[in-house]
Amino acid sequence: MRPEPVDEEADPPTPAPASASAPAAPPHDESGAGASADDEIDDDGDHDGETVLSGDLRGRATRTRPAPDEIAPAAAAHRYALVLPDGHREALVGELILGRAPTARVVDGRMPRLVTIEGDPDVSRSHVRVALEGDTVVVTDLRSRNGTSVVLPGKQPQLLRADEPTPVIPGTVIDLGESKLRVERADTGAGDAA
Repeated sequence: MRPEPVDEEADPPTPAPASASAPAAPPHDESGAGASADDEIDDDGDHDGETVLSGDLRGRATRTRPAPDEIAPAAAAHRYALVLPDGHREALVGELILGRAPTARVVDGRMPRLVTIEGDPDVSRSHVRVALEGDTVVVTDLRSRNGTSVVLPGKQPQLLRADEPTPVIPGTVIDLGESKLRVERADTGAGDAA
């Protein structure tokens, strides 16, 4: 095989001169950062030297989607719900304050959800707190005027002491007077009875 003849009179190609207004391109390194000497510099005056242009991405490794087992699992869905007197279900994901006109303070940067119970003269303004603490549902009477009773499945009603958190289980009825609330597992339908 014979080598091709080289024309010694031809001038070697010279790179285009950079404008004074455009920043010099950083030298190419093996990590893929910076521009190569073969890249052209866009001299329209709009480039800030920091923005990566789509043309600069040619030749770089393509990005792939992570495998399904590399994706973090979604936050677990709520496990418990509180069924209100009107049949509405409130997810237990933190703390609920229930009453005729409930109020609460921000504690540890979090504000409890306020749930209004209408049409029951026995319900105090801020009557009861129902919260999920760890994996346990806890009910606390908030010094209500007429008190709060809880009825665990198969048990007799128990009058709560004011400000004393009491753990309950799914199927528990929270009695506020005429209004009754029910603690259920989130996957239990509103019409299901335990």
